[in-house]
Amino acid sequence: MYIPLRFHSAENAYVKQVPRRCSGFPPLFFFFLVRSLELYEAVVCATGSEPVIPQVPGIDKPIAIDALTAIDHEEKLGKRIVIIGGGLIGSETALDLAEKGHEVTLVEMLPQIMNGVATTDFLAYSERIEKTNMQIMTNTRLIAVKDHGVTVQGPHDFEKLDADTVVLAIGLRAKQELYHELKERGKEVYLVGDAVKAGKIFDAFHTAYRTALKI
Repeated sequence: MYIPLRFHSAENAYVKQVPRRCSGFPPLFFFFLVRSLELYEAVVCATGSEPVIPQVPGIDKPIAIDALTAIDHEEKLGKRIVIIGGGLIGSETALDLAEKGHEVTLVEMLPQIMNGVATTDFLAYSERIEKTNMQIMTNTRLIAVKDHGVTVQGPHDFEKLDADTVVLAIGLRAKQELYHELKERGKEVYLVGDAVKAGKIFDAFHTAYRTALKI
């Protein structure tokens, strides 16, 4: 079985067509992959996931960034931060920033934050959250992003929250465009890790192991 591990240099390549549904990938990367399909007997797609961006007014304003960008580029964050989404990623990000001295407000549309999180994680994070000045707003959803904050709707009314940065932690969407493109071409192809469903490293290990057994 031949599974290439690297692609050749694409410096002088001429790309004629790149399928629109795969526009999330670098065009030259996808072009070379499609051209060399005859070299593959099996393909494992570990293409990961990408942030879900809510479609609300003002979402493209510079004040709004996704949680992954916030984690990697803390220098882009202001003092006052509103985090939209109280799942594990949003709660962890909010806790980290609050412990570093930021003024954090965590907004969650459900009645409780960290839904579906393991009990041990929930208890550990809750204890640390209680030691911070983090503000938590449940049963509240994002309505719009403004130049200096957000508009949210809570159980009783609309409210304006002032912020220097709005961090979007709504969730992650599996990136499966490449998988479906290869599948349509009749190739033996598998998904592993976050490309199946966003999860923890434990989940990635298990999907990769099960896939290796199949191949």
